[in-house]
Amino acid sequence: MQIRTLTPNLMVSNVAEAVMYYTQNLGFQMIDSVPANPPYDWAMVSVEGVALMFQAEASIKEEFAPLQNQTLGGGLSFYVRVNGVKEWYERLQNKATIINELRESTYGMTEFSIQDLNGFVLTFAENLNPPPQE
Repeated sequence: MQIRTLTPNLMVSNVAEAVMYYTQNLGFQMIDSVPANPPYDWAMVSVEGVALMFQAEASIKEEFAPLQNQTLGGGLSFYVRVNGVKEWYERLQNKATIINELRESTYGMTEFSIQDLNGFVLTFAENLNPPPQE
């Protein structure tokens, strides 16, 4: 018995717009959608082995009754460990809503945070001063 993957399925207002945001700004590629052409009810994007799914608000609320009263963004944030955090910051500073500027954290990470078009927060982080290997 093993867990093979864990892929977030995010409630969004417009699946096509979410796909466009993540492909144009973050380098994701769309790998599947339902239906095959817009307007989509659902789509999956992926980059470097990391996948996200987007599902239209009406569709996901119909599928999962406990989500009926949830709002977009829903207090969910993602912590994305990257190589080249400064380059990511430069790439995104004019394309995304930066909510935390590039900074050194108290726990040793260099990081910044953006908020996407549906209110989800993504923090990009890199340890630029890792401890020496023993």
